Amino acid sequence: MKTDLLGLFLPLLEKEIPAREAAGLDTIPLRTYLGHCFTSSGSLHPAGAFGYAERLGLMMAALDAAPLRARILDAGCGYGTESLLFSLSGREVWGVELVVERAAFARSRVTYFQNAAGRPLDLRFVNAHILRFLETGPSFDLIWAMESISHIYPPERFFSLCHDRLSEDGLLVVSDPNPMNPLALLRSIRIRGSVRHHPHRRFSDPETGEPTDYGQEQIVTLSRLRRSLRAAGFEPGPAEITGFMGSSFLPESVLASPSASRYLIHFQEAMKQIPVLRLFGSVYTVVARKRPRGKPRT
Repeated sequence: MKTDLLGLFLPLLEKEIPAREAAGLDTIPLRTYLGHCFTSSGSLHPAGAFGYAERLGLMMAALDAAPLRARILDAGCGYGTESLLFSLSGREVWGVELVVERAAFARSRVTYFQNAAGRPLDLRFVNAHILRFLETGPSFDLIWAMESISHIYPPERFFSLCHDRLSEDGLLVVSDPNPMNPLALLRSIRIRGSVRHHPHRRFSDPETGEPTDYGQEQIVTLSRLRRSLRAAGFEPGPAEITGFMGSSFLPESVLASPSASRYLIHFQEAMKQIPVLRLFGSVYTVVARKRPRGKPRT
């Protein structure tokens, strides 16, 4: 089912904030999380929207290739943006989020998107620890993990559980910051407050109420990620490295300029064609196919 789902979704996002304001609902998390895509007035940044679509390119291709009966997991779904996007394709989607406030905010968004779609969405948001959820949860055909591997601890356990829960030939799509990019690396160090990674325990497991280990921007190189995926029984495919425009770092005055946006888009397209420099984008996305247990690596 090949559709321009993102082309339909981004205008809905653009209208969501004023719709929430009119309904008296909180908009701060959306303005913060999607700040790189929108101006302060709520209109789309062409460069920011382009960068977001580029990052999701491999996942959207996997979604297009998946049967309509496919069940999709958004692991560490945060405020639910991609869960909502995927559910508009008509497939069954589960968004799992550790932090109770984020899961509640994600649920509060469903009515708007159901009204926009004109039909119920086969979507549920679960407030749970992703590792505990995967230990006992249902099987999935496609798992999306955007900026969640850097927070799930330990990530190796997550990969192993994903392998267990994926259907035969199921796909795990991982998108995380790239430490080869100096800005992404410095950002992770600033958030952690140190060069080395140490998990924190500021969040609790919703099921047990006990503090749980939470990764703190534990970003890893693409080569290390590939090794971890292979060790868990996956065959990683080619990666897409994007994020050359700096839309998450540039001021709004630059992004709001149509000519600047055009330049940034052309710059990203050019950088992706240069063999060495294309390794230094701020984010990478890789698709890994489940390899049956016992099957040798190719």
